[in-house]
Amino acid sequence: MPKQQPSWLVEGLAALAIPSIDDVYPIVSSVAWSQDPYATERDGALLLVVAKEDEALARTALARLPELRAAAHMRAKALALQDAIGMIGEISAPVMKGYTAAERESWAAQDAEARKISAGGTAADAPLLADLARQRGVTLAALAEIVLAKSAGFRAIAATEQALRREAEAALGKASTPDEIAAALATVRAAVAAHLQPGPQ
Repeated sequence: MPKQQPSWLVEGLAALAIPSIDDVYPIVSSVAWSQDPYATERDGALLLVVAKEDEALARTALARLPELRAAAHMRAKALALQDAIGMIGEISAPVMKGYTAAERESWAAQDAEARKISAGGTAADAPLLADLARQRGVTLAALAEIVLAKSAGFRAIAATEQALRREAEAALGKASTPDEIAAALATVRAAVAAHLQPGPQ
């Protein structure tokens, strides 16, 4: 007859949803386990293995399971939010990659000067745009129109990304299971893919 397992070990395996002690070793030794955001929850399984001859230590491990699971869940949600932010950033990436950091840093100033020109200002009100217009061989008014059009387009993209991020944060904030976290990420992925689809020619 197989040796009967002590009640605390049976209780521990049941709490971890692991059928038997023999199923623990593949879990704690696998590469997938070490990369799993929920690996902390499996620390309880490892502690049970180590403590299988020590009931007091095993029961301490069991008592920590809710704490371990809560910490693992929060970590998984934080990692998922970072993934979501990375995906959302793909919407603006095609626009951003065509410019240097210095050019991007000048956008706010260009927009402000373009607004002044649109309101009837002169070159004295827009030294940056006036210089760029001379370099490009275009009129200041024409460059101001181009800048304002690009600013409007980028503001629309930024608004889209901000809205998607808020939706992702709300969905992940409500997620209480790994499946719900995965579903929130899938929703973000689908939304980003839709925005990246080319429009009609």
